[in-house]
Amino acid sequence: MVANCVIIGCLGSSGYPSKCKDTKTNDLGAIIVPQHWSELNHILQDLLPSDDELTYVVESYVEKECYHFEGAPKKNFDLIVRINLQDVNEAKLFLEALMKHSYCTYRVTRTSKSGMKRTAYKLEMHCQHLKKQPSKKQAEILATAQSKKERKMFPSNIRNKKTKCPSRLSLVGQIPSKRQLCSKFSYFQTHKAVLKINFTHNHPIVSAHSLSFRPISKETKQKFF
Repeated sequence: MVANCVIIGCLGSSGYPSKCKDTKTNDLGAIIVPQHWSELNHILQDLLPSDDELTYVVESYVEKECYHFEGAPKKNFDLIVRINLQDVNEAKLFLEALMKHSYCTYRVTRTSKSGMKRTAYKLEMHCQHLKKQPSKKQAEILATAQSKKERKMFPSNIRNKKTKCPSRLSLVGQIPSKRQLCSKFSYFQTHKAVLKINFTHNHPIVSAHSLSFRPISKETKQKFF
């Protein structure tokens, strides 16, 4: 059982720790204890997967300016949360569950091998709507365009998902330091996985267009293929 610990700070409007003026980054205004999914704020319930074996320790929650367009996410925020994941395999399964639960698809940006100082693994991902270089098909369309007018039509003449979405996340398996092992905050030993997510999608999440780019689920493949 993890002991309650209170750190003086300030609460955000959503009931979770939020940065405020004249407050150090580590000053959080909440009782930091592991919470089950049912105890989380409804905003985080929409993001984090519900699993009876998972518990979360919300270390930081900072609301950001929201976008104003039809279908825009209700809240934009930066989140740091610790999770009781044991290894990289559980971390990958957790990310799959997060994407399925939140309807947000992330692609791998980079991964880091184990063996680094105080890091067992590190997974970095970006929203699939992040703009990248044109695909081969898009490059062919541009190359065969006969006039400026046709070029201006690009990419409306093909289905396009690139919106320069800035949302990113990282999941790091931390190896507790000696100081953390001796700390009264005992969740350092049980909740070694640290999820940092910049939830600032600049596109609708639940819309026919956005959902059409999501990968086919394993259940659907098993049923129809």
